[in-house]
Amino acid sequence: MSYETVTARLVRAFGETVSLTRDGTVLGEGRAILRPLLEEKEQFVPTRLGVRREEKVLCLGETGLAFPDAPDRVTLTAGETAYDVANARLVTLGSLPLYWRAVLRRRQGEEAVP
Repeated sequence: MSYETVTARLVRAFGETVSLTRDGTVLGEGRAILRPLLEEKEQFVPTRLGVRREEKVLCLGETGLAFPDAPDRVTLTAGETAYDVANARLVTLGSLPLYWRAVLRRRQGEEAVP
């Protein structure tokens, strides 16, 4: 069993359906595993106007997802939650593509659907 097969099976089994868009144009759909990116910073930070959510999410997506070279104005939507794509790169083993690794930021004012 190759690394490509193992990665694809994991994303299919544990991932969720996501959609990539730029300025309202759909770039593609696929499956991805989304998990909170835990850093030393808090997910909720104080501001002059109260508390603001500043959540980052790690996205491990199948190779068929259409992440563009420049993630400017690219949005990933999973269910009812939208994320801005901060960066994305294709992880490879030599010339063999394994999966996409992206860092996402939850859009301001967007809350997860219970």
